[in-house]
Amino acid sequence: MSDTPTSLEIRLREPLSQPVEWNLQATELLQTRVLDGLQTCPLNQAGSKVRFEEIFELHETAEQTDSVTLHGDFKQLHGLGCGWSAGLLRIEGSVGDSLGEGMSGGRIEVTGDVGHCLGRGMSGGQIIVPGNAGNHVGGPAPGSLKGMTGGEIFLAGSAGDLLGERMRRGTIVVLGEVGNQVGREMLAGTILLKSAPADLPGVGMKRGTILLLDQDFPDTFPGPHFDYAVRYEPVFIRVLLKHLQHAFGWNEAANISTIWDRYCGDMLEGGRGEILVAHSA
Repeated sequence: MSDTPTSLEIRLREPLSQPVEWNLQATELLQTRVLDGLQTCPLNQAGSKVRFEEIFELHETAEQTDSVTLHGDFKQLHGLGCGWSAGLLRIEGSVGDSLGEGMSGGRIEVTGDVGHCLGRGMSGGQIIVPGNAGNHVGGPAPGSLKGMTGGEIFLAGSAGDLLGERMRRGTIVVLGEVGNQVGREMLAGTILLKSAPADLPGVGMKRGTILLLDQDFPDTFPGPHFDYAVRYEPVFIRVLLKHLQHAFGWNEAANISTIWDRYCGDMLEGGRGEILVAHSA
């Protein structure tokens, strides 16, 4: 491992015509700058083993940073950034499924869209996507009963179904539209939505907070298992909004109402979760 890490750039040798699966070994070799090992690291392409160097061109730059930048269309690349733990991973383009799965630290930035399962099982770090994401954002990794257990996902575009399913800790922010079953069986954590979800959120949630900025939700809201509690001014929301403004450049956060209506639920699970709706005077 180099004492002074250099910035890396990665490009495709040719457009991907078949799916490629990134793996944890490739992430570790990339982060520790074991570049000879990375070049020969086996990856799975449509069921066959191929070496990293057969798919990617790898270049070191003169910049002394711990950043890695990928340039190109990576929609057929799945699992990129799995286990990411430090430094900046930047994708100049779109990328496939399971970006940042199981990441524990650092920052991942994308300039385009991402596939399904963004940040599933992550425990730390930040993921920033200006485009859209598929289903299962922040959800459970395969074989796990818990969704993300920490970290932050900031999604400026839309998201699909089952956002934040069974999430245990962390924060998910979505500024675009969202699909069905937001926060299903949430265990803890925070979900902030600028647009109203497609159906009733928080079904089966045990703890946690879902923040809704848009009041254009279904007529059946909040559903039979949530009870109205109070209109108040939560202190933690002020702190959260200031953090989102600083960490992700979301300046609109400064204009959000500080007064919220609180609904408690899911009552079938003890009623210790909450849905907070921004109050407009």
